[in-house]
Amino acid sequence: MTLKYFLAPFIKGAMEREQWCPIPSVPGWYATSWGNVIGRKGQYIGTDFSGYWFCGGSTLGTCVKRAKLVLEAFAGPPPEGSKGDVMHLNGNTLDDRPSNLEWV
Repeated sequence: MTLKYFLAPFIKGAMEREQWCPIPSVPGWYATSWGNVIGRKGQYIGTDFSGYWFCGGSTLGTCVKRAKLVLEAFAGPPPEGSKGDVMHLNGNTLDDRPSNLEWV
């Protein structure tokens, strides 16, 4: 992955005003329209071997894909019958902006 491909959504997003939404399943945590997850006491964000961002650790009690938290905050819980997985519309697993995510 080239640096330009990785940074493109973030450079474009820098011109927009960042919006914050609470994450219903994780009280005190917020997702932003830029695809970030902010915790009240800090957060741990890293990538797994496939390039997906993970949050949580000791704060959440488990590791959760950041995309799932962002989509839950902006679109609500997964629809009935959904597997609860998240698809990245542009194929970039590091681009967790709500406009790039969809429940599968």
